[in-house]
Amino acid sequence: MSKRNGALLVFWLLLGCGEDRRSSPPASGATRAPRSAARYTDDAACSRCHEEIAATYAQHGMARSLYPARGAARIEDFQRASFYHEPSRQHFSMRLEGEDLIVRRWQRDTQGREIHAVERRIDWIVGSGNHVRAYLFREPSGELYAAPVNWYTQEGRWGMAPGYDSPDHFGFSRGITSECIACHDAYPLEAEGRPFTARSDRPEPAFDALPSGIGCQRCHGPGAEHVERAASFQHSPAEIRAAIVNPERLEPARREEVCLQCHLQPLSRRDSIPLLAERGAFDHRAGDALAEHRAVLEFVTADDRDAPFEINHHAYRLRASACREPGGEPLSCLLCHDPHAKPALEARLQRVDRACARCHAVDEDHGAAQRASAPRGGAHCADCHMPERRPEDVVLARMTDHRIQRQPEFAALLAPRREQNAPSATEARPLALPGSGEAHAEIARLVAAREGLSGARERLASELSQRDGSAHAWTALGMAAWRGGAADEALRAFERALAADPGSIPALQGAAGASLALERAPQAEAFAERALRAAPARPDPLLLRARARRLLGRESEARADLLRCVELRPLGSEAWVELGALELAAKRYDAAREAYRRALEAEPRERSAYAGLAAAHERLMRPEEALVTLLAEEALLPEDHEASLRLAALRLASPSDAIRDLPHGIRCAERAARLAPTDPVPHLWISFAELLAERSERASPALERARALGADESTLQRLAALLARRLGQPSAADEAGRRAEATRAEPPRAPLLRALLERAARR
Repeated sequence: MSKRNGALLVFWLLLGCGEDRRSSPPASGATRAPRSAARYTDDAACSRCHEEIAATYAQHGMARSLYPARGAARIEDFQRASFYHEPSRQHFSMRLEGEDLIVRRWQRDTQGREIHAVERRIDWIVGSGNHVRAYLFREPSGELYAAPVNWYTQEGRWGMAPGYDSPDHFGFSRGITSECIACHDAYPLEAEGRPFTARSDRPEPAFDALPSGIGCQRCHGPGAEHVERAASFQHSPAEIRAAIVNPERLEPARREEVCLQCHLQPLSRRDSIPLLAERGAFDHRAGDALAEHRAVLEFVTADDRDAPFEINHHAYRLRASACREPGGEPLSCLLCHDPHAKPALEARLQRVDRACARCHAVDEDHGAAQRASAPRGGAHCADCHMPERRPEDVVLARMTDHRIQRQPEFAALLAPRREQNAPSATEARPLALPGSGEAHAEIARLVAAREGLSGARERLASELSQRDGSAHAWTALGMAAWRGGAADEALRAFERALAADPGSIPALQGAAGASLALERAPQAEAFAERALRAAPARPDPLLLRARARRLLGRESEARADLLRCVELRPLGSEAWVELGALELAAKRYDAAREAYRRALEAEPRERSAYAGLAAAHERLMRPEEALVTLLAEEALLPEDHEASLRLAALRLASPSDAIRDLPHGIRCAERAARLAPTDPVPHLWISFAELLAERSERASPALERARALGADESTLQRLAALLARRLGQPSAADEAGRRAEATRAEPPRAPLLRALLERAARR
């Protein structure tokens, strides 16, 4: 992931378990259906026999965890549904059009005109709305994406989604995977009641439809056989019960893991709950050992900061409490929470009080001084010992901190706070789960390498050199090497992964990308085509194949791939940029301009799109529009020295008198030099500009600074030749010109500047 750590769509679903009354153990000979035969059914079937439970559960947050946007209750404020996000300089709005909910984003250029406008119809809402709502939209490829805007119920306002409060946020490009769906919804089903296969090394399923909310079977296991037995009147009560999971009949560890499958997440901003190799997101079922499905990783921080508090820290923080069951086990979720109903606040707090009273005798004078400043005057145990606070990852929500402890300064816990990146880490360490072992330790090492933790890639490479690694392990090493800029090492690792598992989609795409970086276009095309055979409608391998075909000179085939790619994923900025470059090279300037414009709609920080769009405007003899484009880039990306350089080049080199502006060009180049002190190119432009201004005494120091920073020799010598002529030194100018020709084969760092200097030399 290129922008911020990790996918962060985590919320506040309180996943419970079991019926509200005890059932006797199954009779001898009554057995649970084997995994291969287990089938799910529509959760609505449960209400035929469990009508009262179904009615109360329908009001629970879990039952409203994900649902269609059309027809949903409107709890949001659409009268104040627009806001400006200063860090990204982007405007956002939400509006209703009949039953449709529309999210819109735009910016303004230096003349106040609206640019980069894009909008999407929301297809799904995530979250009950008790704390927040998030919004998803579906693209023609079938992929789901998160909208950049959330509704924060407790604050009563709209705001950026978690992880988006930065200049370089995800925009409309944060993909929603099956692993997200697995905790925020019931399992989507294919034919015959089977969940989709959703392994990370296989194509991501495209869901035509999704269930509405977490249903009964997430806590009770596949229920088709149970419903069929109950409806047939041919089975005993014991046989009917044996076909379903009642968490109350499970051993304590398995019972708790019904909740922990979604609520034990140490860090949402890193990959802290990775699936084990060959496990799918929808494989786990109630009663399974969680350790056989996924690892749970803690990240050892590199500093002394307090342990982070996040929105999905219910079970993780509870396990960190000093309070324990008599046998030393962590407290059970079910002590305080009813998974089938959500009673009123006072009733919930009283239930917590009763749980505490099992071990603690509390009188009215207990902690009187501290209770006075606690919420609700400290009338309940949770008011002081489990207060609400703002999570680090979702700063506009307020959540109960389940770590039972003393909290002396309650006001500070709810004070406004800024969103933070994931804490730096030195190690990924598996949390001890019943049944965890070497597989968890191995996946911790793989995640550490993928996440770029110091030394993790080298340790993994050393380990794999001494044994036969799995495809999972070699793919992780390939990703780590790619992240570290070692394309050759990455390719070797991806090839080893494919030797172990020829159908691994991440390894195929990684091998294609690494081959492109090494300029091995035929190899890249072959890897991309293998990925496409497994996933024909997947945009990523289409883009990789298009790049390979373009390098091979097969422009028409590359163009067809790119057009298909943007058809499937209209907000994929990379494909639009590639298409723009192809159209520009083919002198189809109107088409190039449209492609670059679409790229900027998809991602307003797509720097190469500004350069391409300005170039297309210039080819179409519209220098004023080129200037407007680059002025907008500089205003919207003020920290980007390349933006200042492009504007400097236009101001200094344009043939149009209306566009050329020497003082502004020099200021832009100077700003680029301040933003990138080690880049020689701004100093080359400053030297050139000072020569144009006939200030040779200023041109010379800039030229020497560019040389010290490693500017390409040919451009340096051409500038030196021009400077010598201005200073009346023809012999020195001729010698510099000869040296420039001798070094002409070097790749120029500033090609436009070299072209200008060559023309100047000819004159």
